[in-house]
Amino acid sequence: EKRLVREKAEKDRQARAKEEADRQAREKEEADRQAREKQEADRQAREKDEADRVAREQQEQIAKEKKEEARIAEEERLTAKTEEEVKVEEEEEEEEEEESGETADSVTPLSN
Repeated sequence: EKRLVREKAEKDRQARAKEEADRQAREKEEADRQAREKQEADRQAREKDEADRVAREQQEQIAKEKKEEARIAEEERLTAKTEEEVKVEEEEEEEEEEESGETADSVTPLSN
């Protein structure tokens, strides 16, 4: 009878040890799964950060190019305006010279 009690106690101990080992294995599997999920989430976050950085750099480049285009257009507009003003001034001078009868060709130096 003592032998049966010892055998039963040994079986109970083995069953508890197996349950404990199974519990630890489940906990390890869960921890591993969570670690994999975290690694995947971190990888996705890095990819998103990189994509955001690339998009931001592209937008900055586009803005820079538009600003440069606007600067060039303004410079060309000012140059065209200046050229038009010079042309208008020259025409006005020619008209004034024609009205007064003086042209660069008809002006004679005074003789002493």
